[in-house]
Amino acid sequence: MCTTLSCFCSVSQVQTREPPQEKQLLPVAPVHPIQLLEIKAQGRFSTVWKAQYKTETVAVKIFPAQEEASWRTEYSIYQLPLMNHDSILYFIAAEQHHNATFNTKEFWLITTYHELGSLCDWLKGNTLTWPELCHVAESMARYDDSPQYT
Repeated sequence: MCTTLSCFCSVSQVQTREPPQEKQLLPVAPVHPIQLLEIKAQGRFSTVWKAQYKTETVAVKIFPAQEEASWRTEYSIYQLPLMNHDSILYFIAAEQHHNATFNTKEFWLITTYHELGSLCDWLKGNTLTWPELCHVAESMARYDDSPQYT
C-alpha cells in the first residue's frame, strides 16, 4: 500500500465510468494522477483513503491482492443498471496497481468523496427521530427508475 502523501504506482489496467449520461466503460489514458492524503477507514477487506484527483477530492478504496475477488464483486455492483442515482455513491474508476515500493498488487475503486463518511457510520453515531426515519423510508420507496410501459 502507498503510505506517502504522494503515491507512485504503475497501473496495469484502468476502467472508468463516464459522466452520468454515458453508460459505457472505456479505458482511460493517461492514468488518473491520484495523491493519497489520509486514511479515513480501515476494514477487513480494504482501506479507504481521502485522495486528490486533479482539483477534486475523491475517495479511493484500496484492496490488497488477496482481496481481488472482493474488489471484483464491488466493481461489478457499480456496473449494475440503475446504479447511477443521486443517492448512490458515484463511481469514477477501477484501477489495478502495482506498488513498486512494496512490490505488491493493489486494486483500487475511486468514487466521489463525502466528508460525513458512510451512511452506516453516520447512523452508528446518530439517532433518527420517527419522522426522520419515515422520511428516509418514504424517499427510498418513492424512487422508481424502472421503464414505464403504456
